[in-house]
Amino acid sequence: ASMECAGPDLVVAIINKPQWDAANHRTIITAEIRNIGSSNAAASIARVIDPSTAQSTGAPYNAIANTPALAPGASATVTFYLPYWVYNPDADLEVTADYKGMVQECNENNNTMKFHGIG
Repeated sequence: ASMECAGPDLVVAIINKPQWDAANHRTIITAEIRNIGSSNAAASIARVIDPSTAQSTGAPYNAIANTPALAPGASATVTFYLPYWVYNPDADLEVTADYKGMVQECNENNNTMKFHGIG
C-alpha cells in the first residue's frame, strides 16, 4: 500500500551559488522552494542561516523571504540578502522552507537543504 501524502510538502529543491551585489555591498542568495505534496501549500516564509558568521549577539546571520502559495508540483524562487560576502573563504548556508511551521506538511523533516561552496 502506498503511503500517499494527502497534504502539502515543501522542500528546498535548489540553492543557487551566491552572487555579490557590489552596489549594495551584500550577498544575494536564491533558492527554489517546491511543493512535492498532493495539495496546495499556503504562503509561508523561508529562511537562510549562515552558521559560519555570527552577529554581535552571537546568533548566526540569517535572512527570511516570503514564499508564495504553491500548488502541488509548483515551485517558486525566493531571494535572500545578507549584508556581507558569504565566502570567508568558503560558504556554508542552510535554507529552510516554511521555517515557522505555518504549513501543516506531510513531512516536516525534509524542509532544510545545506549549501557548501569552496571559496
